[in-house]
Amino acid sequence: MKEQLAKIRSEALAAFGQAQSAAELDSLRVQYLGKKGELTAVLKMMGKLSAEERPAMGQLANEVRSALEAAIAAIEKKLADEGYKNVTISKAGSTYTFSGQDKLGYDSKFTWDVDTDLVEVITYTLNGKETTAPASDEITYVYIAKNDKQLAELIYVIDGEFTATVYDDDAKASERVGNINAFLATNGYTAADLTTLKTEMEGYLTNDISAAVKADVEAVIKALADAQTALTADQTAAKAELNSYKETALNTYEDKLTGPEVREIEAIVSAANAKIDAAAKNAIDGIVTQAKSDIDGKTTGAAGALADEKKVKDAKAALGDVTLSPVASTSAPDADAIKAKLPVAADGVTYAVSAAGEEDTFTATVTVTITAGEAQDTKEIQASYVATDYKTVKDAVDGIGKAVSVEVSSSGIDANAAETALKSALESKYTGTTITADIAGNVTGSEGDVVTKSASITVAVGSVNYTIDGVVVTITLTA
Repeated sequence: MKEQLAKIRSEALAAFGQAQSAAELDSLRVQYLGKKGELTAVLKMMGKLSAEERPAMGQLANEVRSALEAAIAAIEKKLADEGYKNVTISKAGSTYTFSGQDKLGYDSKFTWDVDTDLVEVITYTLNGKETTAPASDEITYVYIAKNDKQLAELIYVIDGEFTATVYDDDAKASERVGNINAFLATNGYTAADLTTLKTEMEGYLTNDISAAVKADVEAVIKALADAQTALTADQTAAKAELNSYKETALNTYEDKLTGPEVREIEAIVSAANAKIDAAAKNAIDGIVTQAKSDIDGKTTGAAGALADEKKVKDAKAALGDVTLSPVASTSAPDADAIKAKLPVAADGVTYAVSAAGEEDTFTATVTVTITAGEAQDTKEIQASYVATDYKTVKDAVDGIGKAVSVEVSSSGIDANAAETALKSALESKYTGTTITADIAGNVTGSEGDVVTKSASITVAVGSVNYTIDGVVVTITLTA
């Protein structure tokens, strides 16, 4: 039995491979796998085997069946893909004669009179025997190019009916004219498309077409040429626009871009130009937009640096001299106090203040450092302020000048008494000061006398002091 199964498998596969039609293949299927087929006959002998032999033989038989079914499926697909074959066409007057074999293996021959549109079946056979077509919804389309340059579309309907339509050169040319005009309206054509279509339509001018159709063909050829001119103009304009955008970027950020960044921008434009040359008309704008975006991406850092420089420049221009609130010492103005008087900094701008001034001045020159990102600059401004200790001393010194008068009791008069009186009088007049008087020599006299002495007077407020030498002191002695 094992040898029988191997033989069936070998012979069946060989026969399947020789099948030329689906009908022939179906006949072989029945021969080997049908109810009365060769494999079925062998399987009926399984009952004569011993219980030990049956499983192995059963498995082998199933493997043979699976192999045959798989082979049939593969060959059926191959036959189905082949479609109508061995087609021949001849023409006598207005009548065409068609013969060929469809994908089911049916040979047919029929005539078609193009004037009367009459189709007449001459023969319809299967394996050499005349027959009728099986009922089915399948339709096979076969396109046949004839020697007289007409194109026939042969449609075979499986119920035995035949219809056919011939497209002559006029019809075909008109159809292509319509298709091309519709295509041009989409703006979806490339330069290569236009060249190919123009060559195709110029070929129709050598065919036997009517004057009206020829005019349509010539018009569409001109439309294709005009479209090529317009496409070339669009491509040129797009490249110019992109090159201008590139040059603007390179000039604007000349000092900020690195060498690699410049080369990358050049490469972006070069690649975009190549795409523009090959692109459809309606895709050019998108290519330019994307390339500009890519260039912007490469100049982001440079643009930020340039923006920071402008911020610093604008902030520097806005800085001016400031007047501060009075301070209780003669030291330089406090940096934080100066920063508080500066204009509000723009976003991303910071100030750093370095104050420099003499202890006994009322105006300090301060340096303001302006920073934004990596950009930085400095500006010197004048910070005016009032040092209250120094002002009080200065006012007192200016008020005392080089001469003062004081009344002193003649009782127990001496230099100390005069100095004490002078101190009391001046401190009373110049509030907040501490006065020290040093009168030269002794002071003597009687009630009503006026004594003139030279003195040194020191005015002090906190750590600030000033000594006036050579002050003339007029002392009037009282009771």
